[in-house]
Amino acid sequence: VCKAYTHLRRALPNMFQFVEHPDVPRTTAALESFFGQLKENISLHRGLSKRHCEEYVRWYLHFRHQTHIEKHK
Repeated sequence: VCKAYTHLRRALPNMFQFVEHPDVPRTTAALESFFGQLKENISLHRGLSKRHCEEYVRWYLHFRHQTHIEKHK
């Protein structure tokens, strides 16, 4: 119980940032979904070397960023 109390006490100042900053999401669901999709895509390409996996992630992030930019033009 003591650890939980300490954890909440430390986190409390940052827990409600979305109230003052509407551009901050209320939950991490979108972020968790994004990394889940990335993890699933990487698992489809098993056998990639570490370097190729890093390059795959860079390209994945690049194309997702481009898609996001085009949606918000």
